[in-house]
Amino acid sequence: MRLFQPTTGVKIRLIVLLMAGVALLAIDRRYDHLGAARDFIAKGIYPLQLAVQVPSQFVATSAEFVQDQLALMRHADTLKHENLRLRARLQRSQSLENENTRLRTLLRSSARLSQKVQISELLGMDMDPFRQRLRIDKGEGNGVFVGQPVLDAHGVMGQVISTSSDAAHVLLISDPSHVIPVEILRNGLRTVAAGIGRADTLQLRYLPDHSDIKVGDELMSSGLGGRFPSDYPVAVVTEIHKIPGAPFLEVYARPRALLDRAREILLVWDEAATTGEFAAADPG
Repeated sequence: MRLFQPTTGVKIRLIVLLMAGVALLAIDRRYDHLGAARDFIAKGIYPLQLAVQVPSQFVATSAEFVQDQLALMRHADTLKHENLRLRARLQRSQSLENENTRLRTLLRSSARLSQKVQISELLGMDMDPFRQRLRIDKGEGNGVFVGQPVLDAHGVMGQVISTSSDAAHVLLISDPSHVIPVEILRNGLRTVAAGIGRADTLQLRYLPDHSDIKVGDELMSSGLGGRFPSDYPVAVVTEIHKIPGAPFLEVYARPRALLDRAREILLVWDEAATTGEFAAADPG
């Protein structure tokens, strides 16, 4: 059963309204009598249109902002990774440059020696206070022998104390069991420099309390004993202490060689060594 039954009166009113609407449209199109009414209505509903558009614009703007932020984050991650790669390459380049610098310095240093020399690289080190030694990558197969002097680009490092076919062990001048004859460059005064278990300090022994020695004096290898080449830098005097009642001065010096930092060293062949005049090294 239908709740609302259409009647003839309703139909007639609908037809009349439609005809009136058509007539108004025709008149407005021809004479524009309804322009003011349209403008008034448009102004009235403009705030409503804005209210409807604002949420959609906000959503669109927010979505665009989020997309831009995600793109920036991805770009930042890409730049970060590229920066890490470039920094790693730069570090490697700097390392190679430093290595080249060290090798050039070492080669310039070897040119000052009249003896035959060979560059060797470190395989390991033992810098215990009671044991200052290095292991290098040259051995008997390269002609290395026990007692052979070892230098770096700055000064005397030590001597070979044992060898194998492809490696050797070096006793550093800082080892407590090692002594090296030296002389003061300024006046030729001779003494011996002994290791005390520290890579940055040697002790000069048996210098009478009236000895002519000053802080800053250069100590050179004297060549006495035939073990080390003469006139090669060994250390520089850093401390002088006169102990009341003691017959000898207490003197300390800093090695010229970079005992705890060198990565490449020079093995030296002296003419005396090839004729057997070198004394055997003390492995102590």
